[in-house]
Formats: sequence, C-alpha cells, structure tokens
Amino acid sequence: MERKTKLLTKKQGNDVIKVTTSYEVDSKTGKLTEKTTESVHAKDGAKDKVVTEVIEPTVTYTGDKTKAVGSENVTEAGTKGSKVTTTTYTVNEKTGEVIPHVGEPVITKAGTTVVKVGAQDKVTYKKQGNDVIKVTTSYEVDSKTGKLTEKTTESVHAKDGAKDKVVTEVIEPTVTYTGDKTKAVGSENVTEAGTKGSKVTTTTYTVNEKTGEVIPHVGEPVITKAGTTVVKVGAQDKVTYKKQGNDVIKVTTSYEVDSKTGKLTEKTTESVHAKDGAKDKVVTEVIEPTVTYTGDKTKAVGSENVTEAGTKGSKVTTTTYTVNEKTGEVIPHVGEPVITKAGTTVVKVGAQDKVTYKKQGNDVIKVTTSYEVDSKTGKLTEKTTESVHAKDGAKDKVVTEVIEPTVEYVSDDSREKGTPNEEIKGNKGSKVRRITYSVNPNTGEVSEIAGKVEMIPAGKTIVKVGTKSKYVTKELEPTVEYVNDESREKGTPNEEIKGNKGVVVVISTYKVNSKTGEVTETLGELVVSAPGKTIIKVGAKEPVVKFVPNDAPKVDVPEFKGGVTPSEAPKVDVPEFKGGVTPNEPPKVDVPEFKGGVTPSEAPKVDVPEFKGGVTPSEAPKVDVPEFKGGVTPNEAPKVDVPEFKGGVIPNKAQVIESKVNAKLPETGGINTGVHGLLALAAGSLLYAKNRKKEM
Repeated sequence: MERKTKLLTKKQGNDVIKVTTSYEVDSKTGKLTEKTTESVHAKDGAKDKVVTEVIEPTVTYTGDKTKAVGSENVTEAGTKGSKVTTTTYTVNEKTGEVIPHVGEPVITKAGTTVVKVGAQDKVTYKKQGNDVIKVTTSYEVDSKTGKLTEKTTESVHAKDGAKDKVVTEVIEPTVTYTGDKTKAVGSENVTEAGTKGSKVTTTTYTVNEKTGEVIPHVGEPVITKAGTTVVKVGAQDKVTYKKQGNDVIKVTTSYEVDSKTGKLTEKTTESVHAKDGAKDKVVTEVIEPTVTYTGDKTKAVGSENVTEAGTKGSKVTTTTYTVNEKTGEVIPHVGEPVITKAGTTVVKVGAQDKVTYKKQGNDVIKVTTSYEVDSKTGKLTEKTTESVHAKDGAKDKVVTEVIEPTVEYVSDDSREKGTPNEEIKGNKGSKVRRITYSVNPNTGEVSEIAGKVEMIPAGKTIVKVGTKSKYVTKELEPTVEYVNDESREKGTPNEEIKGNKGVVVVISTYKVNSKTGEVTETLGELVVSAPGKTIIKVGAKEPVVKFVPNDAPKVDVPEFKGGVTPSEAPKVDVPEFKGGVTPNEPPKVDVPEFKGGVTPSEAPKVDVPEFKGGVTPSEAPKVDVPEFKGGVTPNEAPKVDVPEFKGGVIPNKAQVIESKVNAKLPETGGINTGVHGLLALAAGSLLYAKNRKKEM
C-alpha cells in the first residue's frame, strides 16, 4: 500500500500542538485509511499574558457617634482600583508561528478610604431643686482634616425626679383562733378586733453625674406596734349512734382549733353502747315436696322403680333492726317472707317399648308394644301396633358389580413429551351374585343367604405417554486472553486472533412410571467440541518521538498474506439422510479442499444427509474435528475426516432425531462449523442407544 502524510499545528490550552495525519491507500481499491497523532510542539508556547496596574483609593473623615472623643480612629480601607491589559495568542496552522493580540485595557475604579473619628456625645447629670438636669456636649468633624468642634446644651431629664419621699405603712393586728366548746361546729365565729399599728419610712435622693441615675437613701423606719384580734370558733363535741354488725355503737367526735389558721382538726372515738342490741332475727318453716309417677322408656316393664327425690321448700321470715342516730334507740323491721317452693319427687316406672320383627311377603314388619303410666298410681296400660320397617327389605335380588380394567402406562418414543396421551381401553369385567334374606325377630336385622357367584374378568387399559428424546445444541464462547505485543507501540489498535467456539449437545431422555404415568426427565450433556481461546495482542512498545519540522513520519504496512473474515468463511451444506442403510452403505461426506481468499458466494458446500435410523452403541460413527487456529493460507485450510460407517441399523427400533442441520451454525475462526451438526447428531444417537440398553 502507498502511504501519504499531512502536518498541521493548533493551539490547545496554553500549548502549541502538532497534528500529524497519515493516510494509507489500498492498492486494489484506492480507499484511504486515515490515522491522526498529536504531540506537544511548544509547552505553554501560546499562554495568554496579563499585565495589571494598581489605582490607590481617596481618603475622607467622618464622625463616629458610637466612640468617645479621643479614642483611636478606625480606618475602613477603600478597595484599590486596577488597569488590566491582556495579550492573547493564536497559532498559524501551517507554520506553527505564535501571533500576539493586545486587548483593550479593563479599568476597575478605586474606592474611598473612610477614617472614623470618635465623636460620641458627652452626657452628664445633676440635681437642681427637686429636678434631674441632663447636660449634653456634642461634636462635629471636618471631613478633610478630621478636626472636632464642641457644643453644650442643658435640659430637664426628670421633673421632681429627686424629690424626697415619705411612705406610711399600716400594720394590721395579728389574728389568733381559739375553740368555743359552747358553740356547735359550723356556727358563726365571734371576732374581738385588735388595734392597728404603723411603719413610717422617709427616702431622700442624690443624682449620679455620669448616668443620671437617681440614687435613693432610705431612712430608719418609725414603727408603732399593732394589737391582737381574737376569733372564737365553734368546737362543741358531736355524739351519734350507728349499727355495727349486731351491736349499737356510740360515735363521739371532738375538735381542736389551729391558733394561726382557725382550721379544725377532727378526732373520732367509738364505744359499744349495746352489745347484740341490733342483731337480725330469722324464722324458717319447711315445705315437703309432692310425688308423681312417669314412664321410663329406657327400662323394661317389671324392672325396679327408680325414685328421684324432690327438694324440700321453705318459708323464711327475717326481722332486721336500725338504730336512731341521735338517741341510740333500736327500731325493728319485719321483712316479707321468702318462700322457696318444694320440688317434685319423681318415681320412674319401667315402660320401655317392646319391639319384635317378622318377614311378611317381601317386607320387614316392625311389631311395637308400648305402655302408658298413671301419674298418680303408677299403674301400666299396654298398646300394640304394627308398621312396615323396610319395604321390600327382605326381597330376593341379583347384584352385579362392574370390575374396571387395570391401567398400565407405557413409553411412546414416537411422540414428543407433553403431547396428549393415547389410550387403548381394556374391557370391563363383572361379578354377579343371587341373594335371599331372613329377618332376626329381635333386631329386625336382614341376613343374606348367598347363592352362586359368576365372575367375568376385566381386561387392561394401555395409556401411551410421549417420551421422545430431545436434543438441543448450544454454543460455548471461547475464553479471552490479553497479551503484550512488544513489536507494536502503545495506543495502537489491538490485534485479535479469534478462538473457535465450542459446541455442547444437551440431551433430554424420559422414563414413564407404569402405575402413575409420571414422566421423569434425565438431562445429559455431551461436549462435541471444547471452546478455543481468543488472543488479543495489546501494543506495549514505548513510542519514540522525533520531531523533524520538514520531514513527515513514515509508516510501514506489513504485506497482507491471506486470512479470511467471518463473511468470507466457506459454507458447508449437509444433505438430507433418508436412512435404510445396510452395513456397507454409511453416509458419505465430501469436504472440498479449502484454498483461501474466497468470497461468500464461492465457499465450498458440504451436504450431510439427515440421519433417520437407529444405531447400537458400538456402531455409532465418530467424527474428529481438528482445532481451527485462524489466519490460514490457501494450503492450510482444516480438513474434516469422516470415518466410514460400518454398523447396521435395527429398522423397527430406530430412534428418529430431529436436528435442523441446514440451519445457519455459528462461525468459528472464519470457517463455518456445519460439520459440528453431524457430530452432535452422532453423539445424540450414541447416548440414546446407551439409555435404551439400560432400560432393556
């Protein structure tokens, strides 16, 4: 191939970059393949240049009303201004020359420096008569020199704010409480008032010169003591009576008075006024039960009577007592009598029905003798009735029982698993019995008198379950390995040598449970060809950079010596195999010699016939497929040797294997793997034959 080169330069960031574009020309088609590389021609060779000039701020003075006169000035520096001139650079694409471009200056104005001078107003205070006077001295600042000018004023800060103050406080008399045993608790208190006292306090004031604060000076108080007010509280003892259990109790409540609060504290004591003086009185009278006779249908006539005694009744009269709370008198209260009715004594007389049975024609007749009992005397009265117990219950009959055929599930290797079962129904059998009957007179039970039994045996139902084996061919991807290629520079495109794809056949066989019809699947795998390895060569050679301004870099392209792409791989067509072979008639596969460099339409084709017969394990043909290592020359195309088939088939037991041999198979290393289909077909037949042999 012919090679051409083009050189350009450009600016990238601050650097000058050299861009080299080389072209390879296909000698047959004239098609150009472009390859571009970049390198730094001049580091920071086109970096912008910025020049900055500083502009100083102006100064002004101002009064600070928050700081005292004479305190240190506070300076707030103004921002400095600037003048910025930027020079940018471009690069001549062809020569690489750097061209400067001076920009318009950018001016930022300076701020103002402010000097704050202490100019806080000075305030003092003084007392003048009864008033507080405020004296204010203020200051003005010259904005150019910072010099202060003073001014003083006076004003009334607080009118009568320093006037003397006289406070008189009334002292109330103390109060004490006392109990009055002559008055009942809760009656109105009697108060004897004490005299009031007093406390006189005089306060004078001075003024703080700096803050104007009025400072009080409290004089010693003049105190006149108060008297005592006496409050008399009713605290007479309280006596009541109550019933407690059977006794009359006297309850005495006395009271104590708190001298400070007048609150009463109660204290209660109890004593027995009359022992059992209020005990209740209970009088009980007994009421006897009545007697009645009843028939017992669970006991035979003449058996001993059973007596269930009734409960006795009663009449209970209770006299209770209450106590007069004030006097302690006991008051009786006669209650309403409580009557509990007497029960009934029941005498159970045996009156069980007597039942017998008899055969009358075809019917079973029930004869029932029942009894009625006089409730007052217990005397029995008898009554007999007849009824049909079982209509035709003793009629002779012929019983025919159907005997269902047994079911057996069998494998059907001609149909796919999951297809509907085929059923060959067996004949039903029968069992015929002739029966006559007798009747038990006590129970009415009908007993069979069996005659001769005639038997017709049942046949067998055969259910055919689809168990045709299934074969699925899967590809195994080659593994990938990366290796360093010291012959090529880093960054160059990787070279890939593709490895062969492997082929595995997944075989599903099925077995049927003859009793339940359950199908059990057995999975097996046969690796027809193991996957190869794809080698990816990565450029590992350190690049050597040489910059020659007037000489373009040269690129050597190695000579193309053959090797096909996936689209140029030879194709193999497998012809349909129609079976019926004898030991001397195995299928033949003609594989043409691969001469390389072909186009898709020129690929050799191999026809493999479809295999419909069944082989025994020792007679399966074997196919050896050599590993394809890629990059072949016309004389290096892999050859496939198919051994002669010397076995013999069994026509009636041949397993039909459906395999889409003519479908497009995966490509491996540039050569079509259609021959793998034949290998998978042979392996599947071998595995199936082994499984059939085990089942036999």
